[in-house]
Amino acid sequence: GGLGSEDTKLGVILKEREHNISEDGILGPWERKLTEAQEAKEVTLVDIAAGLSFTMSVKDDDELDVMKRSSILSNKVMKHGYVKKMEDVIDSQDPITHDALASYIDEILENPSKIGLKVPSDDVQACYYPIVQSGGNYDLKPSAQSTDKNLSHDIILVSLGARFKNYCSNISRTFMVNPPQKV
Repeated sequence: GGLGSEDTKLGVILKEREHNISEDGILGPWERKLTEAQEAKEVTLVDIAAGLSFTMSVKDDDELDVMKRSSILSNKVMKHGYVKKMEDVIDSQDPITHDALASYIDEILENPSKIGLKVPSDDVQACYYPIVQSGGNYDLKPSAQSTDKNLSHDIILVSLGARFKNYCSNISRTFMVNPPQKV
């Protein structure tokens, strides 16, 4: 099957495509498939180099301040929201699902006053739905999702992202519950 229709647009760095196609590297087969899809009018390739350059450019002081605040928000939600809840759950031995924990974190991201932060709610939201995993089944892809399985008190992975004034930050942590002395 094809990718879609000519109305389907896919962002690429056009100047890199020729090199990627000519080399025997990992991107060669992908680039050839894109060329086939483009020739079959299944997709339109759009050059994103300028937009990517702008996104990666040096930030002014105001942007740096907003990025810093976004990072601080993610850190505080992790430290005062997730970690506290995780410790309470482990100490009480109460069962809770990964998804329930993720929902708890999401509520804090949407309303940081729940952990005592004074941030205008119009300026804050989650970048993505939080990801909580444990019990030996880990999906490290950014598209991973929390499951309805109960939290295991072993190795726990959590990822969350806060958006502050449209600037996102991400934090991921691995927690080892009662690890052996020698790891």
